Amino acid sequence: MVSGNGCPGSLRLEIHRGVTSAETISGDPNTFNFVCTTVRILYPYQWHFNSVIQLIVPGANYGLTNIQTEATAVNFD
Repeated sequence: MVSGNGCPGSLRLEIHRGVTSAETISGDPNTFNFVCTTVRILYPYQWHFNSVIQLIVPGANYGLTNIQTEATAVNFD
């Protein structure tokens, strides 16, 4: 499936607010809980060498896969 923008599927953006992260600061023996926001992007990618890899490894299939990345930042407000 190719959407109108040339993307082979649907881009997915996830935002998770209120994620807690337990951290220690500068060797302090106490653990501090920080409230964070996490953003994840999943981008569908269509491999272009699928027909070539079939010649080398018959039956191999590298179709649509997701490339994903994630970032978390502390909420300062």
